Amino acid sequence: MLLVPSILILVFLYLLPLGYTLRESFKIHEPGRVGGLAGSFTAKNYLDFLDPAYLTVLYDTFFFSFVAAAVGVLLSYPLSYYLARGASRVGKKLVLAVLVAMLFSGAIVRVYSISLTFGAVGIFAPIARFFDISLNGIGYIEATLIIGLLNFVVPVATLTLLATINNIDPRLEEAAQSLGAPRWFAFWDTTFRLSLQSIISVALLGFAVSISAFIVPLILGRGIVVFTTNLIFSRFAEIADHPSGAAVAVILLVISVAIIQGAQLVLKRLH
Repeated sequence: MLLVPSILILVFLYLLPLGYTLRESFKIHEPGRVGGLAGSFTAKNYLDFLDPAYLTVLYDTFFFSFVAAAVGVLLSYPLSYYLARGASRVGKKLVLAVLVAMLFSGAIVRVYSISLTFGAVGIFAPIARFFDISLNGIGYIEATLIIGLLNFVVPVATLTLLATINNIDPRLEEAAQSLGAPRWFAFWDTTFRLSLQSIISVALLGFAVSISAFIVPLILGRGIVVFTTNLIFSRFAEIADHPSGAAVAVILLVISVAIIQGAQLVLKRLH
């Protein structure tokens, strides 16, 4: 009985909207009409996604999300280890304050700050010109986009890994060193191996944060790098093609769930 309220919330606020979205994705779009044609049925909305333009959007979404998740873990783990093992009390409070401030500051403010910093009037503009890097080049835009995603991934990943490392007894490394293991191997064979499952979980969390990003690719992508979330918004809000937008949303959901399930199988094998 205690589960009934939670189950009702799950059904009405999550499963029911998903079911309606799935039903809408099979309807026929009629120009000038909001929503699909009642009583219609078609698989065209899904077949359209085989077009190279759609596949490029899907590829960019997953590629940059994977990169942001991987780089986020590489940046967050040393920072988490420093906070758990080597930081002074003042240093720890200072870093944690910065991470928490990043979490609670508005997404629009953070993204536009990055846009200004790496834009034509930002501090990196003279550096880019010195190395003959175009500020409007595809490589520069992609790098700025990844930096924007990391701005959201790193704080969450760092705080999550910090809790994991804090729960690993540091005396395990000391015991390994007392038995003759070098310091790097003692860390690798104890703390790192014991935190490996959390590292994969944090990578999945960073991937989920990145793949669902909307503001970051909208502003930092400059229309050159487009995420699936932007495509969904365009279908629903700009051209009122709800069936097409619903189909894109379902495809994104199915692929994301498949990736997460695959990662969970890896976690079970590691366990």
